[in-house]
Amino acid sequence: MLAGSKRIVVLSDSDGLARALELNLQDYAEIEVVRPERPASCEMGQCSLIIVAASAESSEPVVALARALLLDRVGRVPVLIISDRPFQTDPECQISHLDFPFTIASLHDRVGEMLHGAA
Repeated sequence: MLAGSKRIVVLSDSDGLARALELNLQDYAEIEVVRPERPASCEMGQCSLIIVAASAESSEPVVALARALLLDRVGRVPVLIISDRPFQTDPECQISHLDFPFTIASLHDRVGEMLHGAA
């Protein structure tokens, strides 16, 4: 990855939602789509933002992060949780929440805010 490039890891329980996020965010950064049961390939320095998009009621964002071997990045890399359930944001740990369903404008706004400070 080139210096200064951004990389977003999209972790989702839905192929359709993951694809929609990938298409709508491709102008912001390189996108890596990961299924919850498969480890992400990016290394710590290569990851600018992690998006956990949960569309199923039974999905647990923290469990998905653990299964994808991304839990150790929480607090080091900004994490955006997209879920229809309330989720406590924590700016100190760089964790943000976006309600599902969401508008493309709200997605772009939130991702832009989160990447602005990302290295």
